[in-house]
Amino acid sequence: MADSVRKDILDAAEVDLLTITGIRRVATSILAHTELGGDFPAVAVVDGDTTIERLAYGAQMEAKMELVVWCYEHDAENVLAAKRTDLIRDVIVKLTAGTLAGLSHVLDVVETAIRTDQGGLPNYAIARVVFTVTYTYAQGVP
Repeated sequence: MADSVRKDILDAAEVDLLTITGIRRVATSILAHTELGGDFPAVAVVDGDTTIERLAYGAQMEAKMELVVWCYEHDAENVLAAKRTDLIRDVIVKLTAGTLAGLSHVLDVVETAIRTDQGGLPNYAIARVVFTVTYTYAQGVP
């Protein structure tokens, strides 16, 4: 299978997330908080929907891909708001200014949505941070 820009983006995001201080696990698929054992804080990075348009009349394409990072925290004392907020902040900082943002075919990385569990899971906090990654590629090699 040919390499793709999407794969490069996911790989770079994983590298960036691994550099967050204190992260115990980086997954490439969505996990249930019960699957993590004691590996908190943890994150999972997955690709989402993509819109594509042709640039002019050539074979150069521009895509806007959703990159979704699930953030998982645990606290036996159920004091989670600050931990969740810190993890969300660290994820945003790393992905908007790290290896991913520096890829030659990536034009922009911006956070576009944050959704949380709103405190519905005692002793756990889960947040979903959505980024839009705008990138270019040669037609046929997304």
